[in-house]
Amino acid sequence: ELDLENDPTPTKLINRTTLEIFKKELTVWDYGGQTAYRQQYFTHSQLYFSEISILYYVLDIQEPTLLQKNLDYFSEIANHVMKLSPRAKFVLFFHKYDPHHEGDYDNNGLQSSILQSIPKIFDQKELSVIVYRTSIYDPSSIIAAFLQPIIYHTDIYELVTGMLKKFIEKHNLSFALLMTQRK
Repeated sequence: ELDLENDPTPTKLINRTTLEIFKKELTVWDYGGQTAYRQQYFTHSQLYFSEISILYYVLDIQEPTLLQKNLDYFSEIANHVMKLSPRAKFVLFFHKYDPHHEGDYDNNGLQSSILQSIPKIFDQKELSVIVYRTSIYDPSSIIAAFLQPIIYHTDIYELVTGMLKKFIEKHNLSFALLMTQRK
């Protein structure tokens, strides 16, 4: 259950939750980001960073003074994950991208600055980072940011892709395009 408003308590060390999404069991590890826990994560990296499929990193964009410190931490985590879970996908949330501040983030170049830092974090390695703007004022932004990478990472993507390929072959087409409409 996602309670965006009533549980502001920071995670202590790790909170594990098992969810069933699209008939697949997923284990979510919520890592406490406090400095007191970080050294344990890196000292025992095999325990904390192995077998990761998707790494979500939440970056508070309303704290630009902490930006470099947060990017350095993301870099350290990412390097451990790349070493121990080389097939992991990386998802970065620009969190607190709140509607009443939206122009501030774009106008002061904060978003561009962050995006330009990402290739440096990964030493120009072939790696993609999916970026989502999230806000508690738009709960669907958080839900979509969590679910979209999972959907693309599961058999649903392969299932739909397979169906489209069969449709293309059956009707002797060059390509097919599947479009949906948001309501």
